[in-house]
Amino acid sequence: MQKENFNQWIRVIHNLTYPENTIIDSATDFARALKSIKNILNESNNIIDYLKDDSKQISFFSSWQVTEERIKAHLISKNNDWKKEIEEVEKHGYFNGQIGFILEFSGIWDYYENNKNCNWNADIDKKYFDKFKNYSEIAIIIFAENYENRINDENYIFERAVLVKDDYLTDSSAYRKNLLSTNQVKNNIKRDHSWKRLLRVVDDKKWKGNLVRQVFDDVMRCPGDFSEDNIKNALKKIISSREGKLENWRDYFINSPALFDYSRQGFIRFEGENKIRIYKESQSNFYQVEMYTYYLWGKYIKPLNFNSIYYYAVTSIGDISRIIFEKAQYKCSITYDNGYKIEFYSLNNNEFDDGFKNNLQEKGFVYNIEIHKYEFALNNIKTEDDLKKLFEEVILNLP
Repeated sequence: MQKENFNQWIRVIHNLTYPENTIIDSATDFARALKSIKNILNESNNIIDYLKDDSKQISFFSSWQVTEERIKAHLISKNNDWKKEIEEVEKHGYFNGQIGFILEFSGIWDYYENNKNCNWNADIDKKYFDKFKNYSEIAIIIFAENYENRINDENYIFERAVLVKDDYLTDSSAYRKNLLSTNQVKNNIKRDHSWKRLLRVVDDKKWKGNLVRQVFDDVMRCPGDFSEDNIKNALKKIISSREGKLENWRDYFINSPALFDYSRQGFIRFEGENKIRIYKESQSNFYQVEMYTYYLWGKYIKPLNFNSIYYYAVTSIGDISRIIFEKAQYKCSITYDNGYKIEFYSLNNNEFDDGFKNNLQEKGFVYNIEIHKYEFALNNIKTEDDLKKLFEEVILNLP
């Protein structure tokens, strides 16, 4: 066997068997994987030609990874430029052979699906090659070798840029979604909730992968080369288009990296636009915060370092997290339920002195006689200025 043929066979087997490319969860899966490898062992002398023949079946391994290997075989057989570029990006520590999304972004995947080959002319080949190279260069920078050291870990600028395009979050059980903001192995997060998983070329998730492509395309349109600094600036420019806007739940995450930072495993509980909790860990029996109040807390209140004000996180879905002010004569609670709600409770036999009552009433508070508290509700927050006004005129100047 020639060395190059052997190297190509090893490369393909690595790509097919890498744990994140094909999940092997049992002894049965392992046996089926070995059987499939044995079936193609005889083709190790020319695995490239074997893959190019669409009639030759490869069992067990992920169908999308097999298709990816077939496409790359067609490209590698074209010329050494394709071979070098493909092998370079495949070796990237985050991708480990899974680069189908780059083929998809470049338009190559669709061409192959329609034609079962890559037999285009020289001019088209250059266009596809340039696209592939550009997308590869951006991907290599954004998804750094060490996931925790990638550039989007700088205030989660990649996640926030993709959120500008739409909701990319992956679904889990019990109303949970994942922000893809960590690479932890426990709870199968790295396997099931990662950008690599999202970017697999699978029909029902293609539209979410396309959000990443839109971000990459915006980066391409920015001046300069694809250096780390230029890519950072391009991502920040995307984020700036939503700066100061709070028109939907995504805007809160886009405008506050602290919301990402709270969740160690990237999980949130999403029951709708107005019912969003951020989990500290992966489940509801750990600490959790309500998104809108935690945004208000982190943006305006926490930086003041008031001893009498704190955020009350909870460990049950049945409990309500809130911002709490404690004074000698009263207690104030800020919650969110289809809008911000501020409540004052008297700590003096449900009595409020006249001056205090007048102050609250001037700010728009209404007394609820049944439960002996003053209430103020606001549900028309649309911009950062609206929230700042609530903070400065109502909260900051509380009596």
